[in-house]
Parts: sequence; C-alpha cells; structure tokens
Amino acid sequence: PIVLKFSAMLDGIAIGAALLPSLKAEYKMGRMRSHGMTGAQTRFTFELPNHRLRFTSKVSATDMSTIPPSA
Repeated sequence: PIVLKFSAMLDGIAIGAALLPSLKAEYKMGRMRSHGMTGAQTRFTFELPNHRLRFTSKVSATDMSTIPPSA
C-alpha cells in the first residue's frame, strides 16, 4: 500500500445559506489543523478549536394596533 504522511492547516472557512427569504444561516470554522498518515497503519488527527452556527432573521415590525385585544 502507498504510505503518505501529511500535515495541513487552514485559516478558516465560512459557509452561508438562505433557508427562507427572511432567514439566513452561517457556519464558520476558525483555524483548523490536521496531520497523520495513510497506509496499513492509517491514523490522523483533526483539530478544530472553535466554530459557530449563526441564524439571522429579518422580520418586519408588527403594528400592534391592528391586532385585536383577544388575540
């Protein structure tokens, strides 16, 4: 089998998506590191010290005078 030793570092990545016209999501990962080897004794580590998932909603203000008191 082919044996490869590797080491990698990535400063970060952000992925965004519009789930609805008024709802957006963003997943952001900070600096990541990985190292290891392939072959008969494959092993690797992956370090991701910080990450976050954020939702942003754009909802227009509601005019409370149009809502009946019993609602």
